[in-house]
Amino acid sequence: MEMYRPKYHFTVKKGWINDPNGFCYFNGKYHLFYQYFEEPYPGRISWGHAVSDDLIHFEELEPAIIPNSYYDKDGSWSGSSFVKDGILYLMYTGHCCTENGNIQTQNIVISEDGYNFKKYEGNPVISLKDLPPNCTIEDFRDPSIYEENGEYYVLIGNKSKNNVAQLLLFKSFDLLNWKYERTLISSNDLGYMLECPSSSRINNKRVLIMSPQGLKSKENDFW
Repeated sequence: MEMYRPKYHFTVKKGWINDPNGFCYFNGKYHLFYQYFEEPYPGRISWGHAVSDDLIHFEELEPAIIPNSYYDKDGSWSGSSFVKDGILYLMYTGHCCTENGNIQTQNIVISEDGYNFKKYEGNPVISLKDLPPNCTIEDFRDPSIYEENGEYYVLIGNKSKNNVAQLLLFKSFDLLNWKYERTLISSNDLGYMLECPSSSRINNKRVLIMSPQGLKSKENDFW
């Protein structure tokens, strides 16, 4: 037993971990994905992967997503998962640095067994051509998938060209082909960027959680 590691919180044996991604139950196992970099300081981030039978004891596996494609060569950033017809879909943001600035796109990885992962040949599934005119491609990330009435939706955080926080909604019928539906939020009151959106249905109401960047502090705020 490794005494320096916590009993009930998953940790990696080596390296740096951050945002949990795509947590799901698939093929009899709980699957935990997370932002991972092998060295102490983050660089080209992968999707780490661990599985569990009881949510207490985890087995650390090889990373599920490696940044080795033209659209994610500088990082496989946060995203989510969805299980459909016995197949596990992972959707994540590919980060790419260019001479003209950063490019962020949304991409799909597919697994039939929860251990072997293959990038969809049609990646990126959402890119600049799919965005409304006022959206930036350099701050366009963290896709969160959910289903509503047999149709699939994904929430994606964005910064507008005039530095306004936005939340974009895209729609699909097969989890592979996505079209822009509408902008759910566009507000100066939420800073310049919305990250890590998540939506759940609770008591027949859809609840939205997100992380705003660039909020201005106000007098007497508790933080």
